Amino acid sequence: MTDLDLYLNFALHAILGRLGEADTLMNIAGDEIRAVADRLAAQHPISPKPLYRGMLLDPDKPFAADPKLTFLSWSEDRDVALWFACPRSVVSEPLAATNPQLRGHLVDLPAPQSRVLFHHGWAGAIGGLAALARAHPLMGEEGRRQIEWSLRTQSEVITAPVDGLRPNCTADLDAEALGALEKRLSPPWVIAEEGIRS
Repeated sequence: MTDLDLYLNFALHAILGRLGEADTLMNIAGDEIRAVADRLAAQHPISPKPLYRGMLLDPDKPFAADPKLTFLSWSEDRDVALWFACPRSVVSEPLAATNPQLRGHLVDLPAPQSRVLFHHGWAGAIGGLAALARAHPLMGEEGRRQIEWSLRTQSEVITAPVDGLRPNCTADLDAEALGALEKRLSPPWVIAEEGIRS
């Protein structure tokens, strides 16, 4: 397996939201993955933009970054982060259902503050990530359509972990705002199955 193969496997799993698998790949082949990311960054420089990360946290517990995480996913679109930070959104409701104490929090950075491991702008240079997902034995057609949708809508940037993050509690989205984000960001097949939340 080449360094590029390792990198592509990492990127596919991370974009698809299979965080455990992506962390495992980073733990096994982090040097190789970082080397490919560095080459992509050199060949396809990005314009530093603000990054946003939405998450659900228990406000009664002090925030501490999980030391097991080997990367962090961000978006250059603040609305995407707000969607992830909303406990009623299709992406966050399953976690919120396990703990009603969880509240939406937002982290914003003026620009990447650690090594960029993936940038949505590199997808074209890498070529055919969605097609690679379809051919991947653990992803197939379902993985292809999800990765294709995520690349189209999430403005995703994946970085190495960042020390000293300070999540800020964010106001819950009202029904109209959440409905608009669900319509824009939820995959159409999810909307067909579950409708638009508000």
